[in-house]
Amino acid sequence: MPVQNPDPLTVSEQRILGLIATRPAITIAQVADRFMLNRRTVERNLKSLQAQGRLARVGATKSGYWQVI
Repeated sequence: MPVQNPDPLTVSEQRILGLIATRPAITIAQVADRFMLNRRTVERNLKSLQAQGRLARVGATKSGYWQVI
């Protein structure tokens, strides 16, 4: 799926995408710990990235992985 919204990414979104690109099976809690962010902040950023068409979740909640598009 191509990027639907070419809006510039925030610094947090860029950092999260970079980490997910190298570790697709990472959890939200691990991302939050890595960047010392609140879990809810990470969830909000992931939701934004998914809405923009830049990120997708593949598979189940626990056994799935993230895919950078």
